[in-house]
Amino acid sequence: YGENMISVGYPVISGEQTEAMIFMSSSISSVTKKSAEAAQLIVICLAGAAAVACVAVYFTSKSISRPIRKISEAATIIANGNFEKKIEIGGAMEIKLLAESFNNMAKSLHEQEAHRREFIANISHDIRSPLTSIKGFLTAITDGTVPENMTERYLNIVIDETERLEKLANDILYINKLQSAEPLQISTSTFDIAEMVRKVVISMESKFNAKNLEFIADFSSDKVFVCADGEKILRVLYNLLDNAVKFTPERGIISVGISENPQEVIVSVKDSGIGLSEEERGRVFERFYKADSSRGEHKKGSGLGLSIAREFVRAHNSDIYVKSIVGEGSAFSFSLKKPVDKKFINNS
Repeated sequence: YGENMISVGYPVISGEQTEAMIFMSSSISSVTKKSAEAAQLIVICLAGAAAVACVAVYFTSKSISRPIRKISEAATIIANGNFEKKIEIGGAMEIKLLAESFNNMAKSLHEQEAHRREFIANISHDIRSPLTSIKGFLTAITDGTVPENMTERYLNIVIDETERLEKLANDILYINKLQSAEPLQISTSTFDIAEMVRKVVISMESKFNAKNLEFIADFSSDKVFVCADGEKILRVLYNLLDNAVKFTPERGIISVGISENPQEVIVSVKDSGIGLSEEERGRVFERFYKADSSRGEHKKGSGLGLSIAREFVRAHNSDIYVKSIVGEGSAFSFSLKKPVDKKFINNS
């Protein structure tokens, strides 16, 4: 051949004998050239694949980093107090879910901030009002503006306003406990709820007499025992009756009904007061909500009583309900479990 060659031989076999040999030869230079071309082709393919991969990684990282950067920017805006910021992001489902979670968080923070501002505004108003009265009456007494024969009357007003402040402080403490992460603890015992209602009404006798209100007791029995937290249910009854007195006009009627079924005792507090509109019924249990701000003379409370009552009832795995018609009055009802011990059942 005149040059170095690579030769390959292969036998042609017929039966058990080799009939012939087939040889193929190629120069080493051509083999080397083909190998170099193949290597070059492989390098080109690898380079092309690497370039494509780099481009794909670049755009993929951009598509991922862009929404994350938007979320980061929105987080900074929200951290500065703008809770109305929202983000609209497309792309992968995981990123969309992250954006939705972020928007839900921003909405929740916005609502909490609104409640916080409303809380501060209501507390400021409810504290300032009695303090203004106390300061005004005490100033009038000390500088001689109030005649001596009227001093006792104005001092009684000061005492009433002081008690109002004390009740507000206690309500705020209750709300603070209710807002804690820990569930509300109750200490159950068996007691006569009919007797408890009588004691609450007696403690509020002066309020009933001041407006010439009629009280009606509609009990299924003289003694009706329940298994509940007596301290909290006492607060529920007081809040409901105090609310009824507040919104019932002079010579109106307030009634407390106690009925039973095999498992529960149902307590209802009804009044012949001004009633609630549909919107007011939907919000009456909200904290600091006061139905119809135009009725200021009837609403010296904090707007926390019904909210606290509902939380206390819910702690007993029950709920409190309201029925009302404007101009005809309102009825609040809740249920409590009967005691397991049979000696307390149908004991009149």
